[in-house]
Amino acid sequence: MNVYLDSNIIYSDPFFKQSYSHLTLELAQENIVNIYMSRVVYQESYNNYKKQIQEMMSDIKKLQAKEKFTKGSIDEYFEVKQDGISNYLKEFEEFYEELFAQGVITLIEYDNNILPELVSRSLQRVQPFTDKKQEFRDAIIWLS
Repeated sequence: MNVYLDSNIIYSDPFFKQSYSHLTLELAQENIVNIYMSRVVYQESYNNYKKQIQEMMSDIKKLQAKEKFTKGSIDEYFEVKQDGISNYLKEFEEFYEELFAQGVITLIEYDNNILPELVSRSLQRVQPFTDKKQEFRDAIIWLS
């Protein structure tokens, strides 16, 4: 069985902790399923993760500003890493680099030669492009 990851799966569970995604990862480690991820999906997932971490840090800073309302320090309740988001992003990168290196997930690179086909599909509204919106990233994934 082949499983192709999309960024919406990774958005809510970037480290495969939920039961379904964790099980899928285990099956790939045992060579029962093959997991594929487009470079575009990886990049989009990385950017989404970065935004989520930035929002989380912003929320924590807001809590710290209201710290006078709590008995203890906010830092006692939350692990706030001193170097901001870079440590979280490094963990993300290392997690996926290890999965790619072990062959648990196969990273599918895109070829720059698909640009003419992307432009043609976009102009002619051939799927995944529609009249309502243009899905450039989806088209790269399809053609990869």
